Amino acid sequence: MIFDKVSPANSEQDQDIVVSYRPRTLLVYGKVVSAIGWIIAFIGTFVLIAGITEIQKNESIIVIGVGFIVMSTGIGMITFGKLISCFVSIEKNTRHTYELLKQK
Repeated sequence: MIFDKVSPANSEQDQDIVVSYRPRTLLVYGKVVSAIGWIIAFIGTFVLIAGITEIQKNESIIVIGVGFIVMSTGIGMITFGKLISCFVSIEKNTRHTYELLKQK
């Protein structure tokens, strides 16, 4: 198990270091990536719709392709941000469960 390698704090200096575990930076990173992904997905959707409405022109195929690629990139970024948040939540729950089992 991952937590078997974590040794308890022995000295006062070590106890100051092991005060709490808060993966705030990683959670914020996941939310920022997801938010940027939403913005990119909306822009891609707008470009895609604009290309579809102008389907009679020859350039609309290129606009539709660019819109689809941009929208797909945004959806991928949303998924990546949510995946980061999911892994952090799983780790936090695992740590909490480990601490509860360690008390028994």
